[in-house]
This record gives sequence, C-alpha cells and structure tokens, in this order.
Amino acid sequence: MEAHNNTLPTELLDIIFAHLRDDNASLRSCSLTCRSWVSPTRVYLLASIRLDLWLHMVRFEALLHDSPHISPYIQRLVVSAYSEEPAALKPAALKLISSIYSRLGAVTDLHIFYNTAVPSTIPPALAAVGPVRRLNISVADSASSTRDNHVTLLMQTLELLPLTEELTYRARFSINPSVDVMDMSILAGIMSRTHLTRLQLFDREVCRLFMGCFKSGSPPGLKVVDLASCEFGAMDLATLSKLILGTARSLKRLNVTGSKIHRSVDWGEVLESCNVLEHVQLDLCPFAMAAKFASRVALPSLLALELDLVYGTKSDGDHLVEFAQSLLNRSRFRSLLRVVLHIRGYADYNRKNALERQFSDTLDPLRKRYALTVTYLFAPPMWS
Repeated sequence: MEAHNNTLPTELLDIIFAHLRDDNASLRSCSLTCRSWVSPTRVYLLASIRLDLWLHMVRFEALLHDSPHISPYIQRLVVSAYSEEPAALKPAALKLISSIYSRLGAVTDLHIFYNTAVPSTIPPALAAVGPVRRLNISVADSASSTRDNHVTLLMQTLELLPLTEELTYRARFSINPSVDVMDMSILAGIMSRTHLTRLQLFDREVCRLFMGCFKSGSPPGLKVVDLASCEFGAMDLATLSKLILGTARSLKRLNVTGSKIHRSVDWGEVLESCNVLEHVQLDLCPFAMAAKFASRVALPSLLALELDLVYGTKSDGDHLVEFAQSLLNRSRFRSLLRVVLHIRGYADYNRKNALERQFSDTLDPLRKRYALTVTYLFAPPMWS
C-alpha cells in the first residue's frame, strides 16, 4: 500500500499500534504493508533492545553500522552479554561494546548485567549511549568482586551518565576489604552532581557501601529509597539508621520489600529525622514491630502507610490493638490519609474466619478515620 492511499486517521493508527506494542510479528507485518506505517511501527519494534548473547552484540553493531537511522528509536537497552564468558571483558570485546554505545544516542533506560567479573574500566563511549534517566546495574553472585571494584564501577558509570534519576544496584561482594576513604569521597561528590531521585538497593553489603557514601550527604534531590531483599539483623541497626539519616532531608518515600528485619529495630530511631517522609512500605513485618513502629515514630508529613504483617502468636492480637490505638494519635500522624495492611500467616479455615473477625473489629476505629484497606492472606498450616 502506498503512503498516499492510507485512509486511516493518525489518531486511530496510534491506538492500533499501541495495542499491538507487544506483538512483534503483527508490527512487522504492518511495517511491510504500508510505507507510512514504517515509522510508527519502529517506535515499538525498536523501543527496547536486549543483547543476551555475544552474537547478538556482533549483529546489533553491524545493524547500527548499516542503518544508523534506527538509533533514535532505541530508548531501552539491556546488555547481559557480559555474562557469556570472561572474554567479554577483553579489549576486542570492549571495543565492540564501545562501538555500540557510540552509535546510539537516545537511550533513557539502561540495564547492564555482569555475571563473570566486574570490569576495571568502563568504556568512555558509554557517555554517548543517550540521556540515561534510569540505570540498573546487576552483578551476579558468581562474579568475583570486592567492594573496591564496586566503588570504581559506580564512580566511572555515574560520571559518564550524570543525568541518571533512578539507580538500581544489585550485587553481593565476595570479598569485603575496607574501602579507601578518598574513593568514597569522590563517589559521594559524583553522586551529588547527579539528578538522582530514586535509589533501589539489593543486599546488606550494598547498603553499607552507600551508607559510607552518604556520610557527607546524599544527592540533594533523592526522594525515594527502596531496600529490597536485604536481611537486616540486630547488628545492622546502625547501618540502616545511618543510610536513612543520610537521605533524611529530602526522603519522601521509603520501601523495604522482600527483606527480613530484626524485630529489635527501633523505627523511632531510624526515622526520627525524616520530617518530609510521605510514604512508608514495610514487608514481612511482625505485629510486635508494627506496634512499636506506630508507638515510637512521629511522622507529621506521612500520607500513606503500607505494612505486610506476619501473624505468628496469640499475643499478636494485643499488638494489633496497640498499633491501631497508636495510629490514631493525630499529634504524630496529623497528615495520614491512607493505611494499607496485608495480614498473612498460617491458620485452618475456622481459625482464619475467627482471626479475620477479630482483626476487623480491632481495626474498625482506623476505618472510620482513614482510607483503610485490609487484605488477609492466611494459608493452611503446613503440618495439617
């Protein structure tokens, strides 16, 4: 079909192509049907590129060389070919990835996976990949690395991508020597010059690394901190407190998801300086910790509270009563509007119904004051 014979309105075409965005076969057929459909289908066909194998990188580099006009369409790039073999870090391989980076220019979402080793040098061509806003760096457990490697990796990457707004860092250190204070100071300076607004960290050691980085202050615009899959024991209270304290001036949202937190953590101490905090989400939270949280914390700017509560003992009913009464204290939660509770545990059918009725009665005062959502996720006991 020739372009001038296309009678469908542009608005309708946009809706059709948006509906087909995940159907690559249909999008390719559309691009071959009408000349005027080539450009809008490319928006979806080329929006996200994933390079999982070394062969993918070779072919993709050749494609960019032969068809440079496609680079403005590529907005999301996932590079995991580093995981294929150690050869991926050799000079020839780095030259190839540098060529790919330099031929792009519109990437805003970049994901890099290191499964074999953390490179000692990041190719300068990374700066040409595009105005990256979202950066995701993952280092596999199998990758041999030290904390020094990770500090160097962060310094070089963030210096090349200063427009980064959202940073996700997933790693586990095989060796944990002390980090040079000068390097941490340099990293802190680089991060302060970024546009970072959201930080997502995986693993306790990574949290400790950033704690050291934030001793002299966090990026001025940092508003969201996600701590995912981190096991915080009683001895890690100082780490948790210092990490959050370093971001307290600007922190508006704290999410602790998929993490195990020791019940001795005093949230009143951890969050005491977070005067602008608006949203808190805590996963796998014992009832006793929730009661302690509500009775010790004063968050005048808090708008929403989301807790994943784990039911374990009969005394948890009393802890829930204490939690509900404390949350009604307007002097400490004067801005609170929304409370979301996910209550999980093990109980047979009759016990489950009894607990739901008991908890519903306990939480009724909260329902009258706040927009309260309660979800019950009880499973039959494993021994039944």
